[in-house]
Amino acid sequence: MPAPLEIASYHCVDVRFGPAGSFRNGILELERERLRELARDEPPIVDVEITLVRPGDPVRLVNVLDVVEPTVKIDRPEATFPGSLGFDTKAGVGRTNRVDGLAIISMADFGPTRNATLLKDLPLAVIDMSGPAAPYSPWSKTRNVVVAYSFAAGASLEAAARTARRATLRIAQEIAEATRGAMPDDSLVLDDGTAEASDDLPAICVVLQLGAEGAVYDTFLYGQPINELEPRVLAPSEVLDGALVNQAFNWAAVRNPTYVYQRSRLLLALSGMHGKTLRFAGVVVGISYLESALDKERVARLAAEAAASLGADGAIVATFSSGYSHADAMLTCRACEAAGVRTAIIVAETDSGLFDHVEEADCIVSVGNIDEPAPQWQPEAIVAPPGSAAASELPSRLSIASYVGAAVQTGDAQLTMVPA
Repeated sequence: MPAPLEIASYHCVDVRFGPAGSFRNGILELERERLRELARDEPPIVDVEITLVRPGDPVRLVNVLDVVEPTVKIDRPEATFPGSLGFDTKAGVGRTNRVDGLAIISMADFGPTRNATLLKDLPLAVIDMSGPAAPYSPWSKTRNVVVAYSFAAGASLEAAARTARRATLRIAQEIAEATRGAMPDDSLVLDDGTAEASDDLPAICVVLQLGAEGAVYDTFLYGQPINELEPRVLAPSEVLDGALVNQAFNWAAVRNPTYVYQRSRLLLALSGMHGKTLRFAGVVVGISYLESALDKERVARLAAEAAASLGADGAIVATFSSGYSHADAMLTCRACEAAGVRTAIIVAETDSGLFDHVEEADCIVSVGNIDEPAPQWQPEAIVAPPGSAAASELPSRLSIASYVGAAVQTGDAQLTMVPA
């Protein structure tokens, strides 16, 4: 049996710049120039600005790309974010150190790449660190290392997006290295999903839909874009240990930052229930937002077959993004129900409701309507990459759709229903 995954957590109570990276008594000290050098080693990045922001700061972060939690494979650093950054080896085994309460937030203005065709739908993505809309984004509650990239003139969009992703992962690993030799505040041990559980318990799997539309709309599995991925099974520990990395910068509210794979509340909750109230059968990953009806039907069928092969009695389908992806989720629901796997769907409302619906979808969890306007707020300062719109050029009022992570459909959303 493979060795289990141990996740050692180090609680960060404050972060600051200093002459050397260190972690003592919950205080993380970062060597800013060292982090900038790591980023500049990734051409076509020519410059990087690093800013620290904390909960309650009267600032708005603009042009956010991704959010990553600092982690490192402490016994084998070269295996951190396997395939995407380090060696292409199996995730979900060994020991991983994580800095709890800290996030790396990457941002960039891709305008200089001049690829207007691919950029025309790239939406506004913000995080308010205070103000009435701050609760929409989970990362208004974390201490954040904000990394803003600038690219060489004439760089392609593909190269800019790729290097921003890799540089952010390198910075995340370097920051987590500061925990080496320190005692963790707590730790969690997860097996690879093979731990025995009573056959009398219901078996539940997660069908995790992912984006694969190129350049700024991709997800990476073990370092490879998933555009040719057939639905396949992963152990929950693989997902939680860096096998999946985001490079899909679609609508901010329904974007899946890398952080929600690393710290999936849904996967952690189901893992905690394994052997007690249910059998966590595994995770099925597959492409969403497919264009043709034939491809949508085929991938839905293959995902249902994968869920059935796990012996799942039920499946939780996590929708990716919005629009056409609702159809992918609904067709997956129909295929699972036909295979005898009862299904619940997590979905955000948009486009005046649901883009699609099937009769079999009789258990739907809504994480909110992203078209709703957010409370108006004027920040004292804007943190944004060079070339971004000035504060005066931003819309006077934003919708929930613009807030990173406001309605993620992976089981990590912040919105809750309250009685009227």
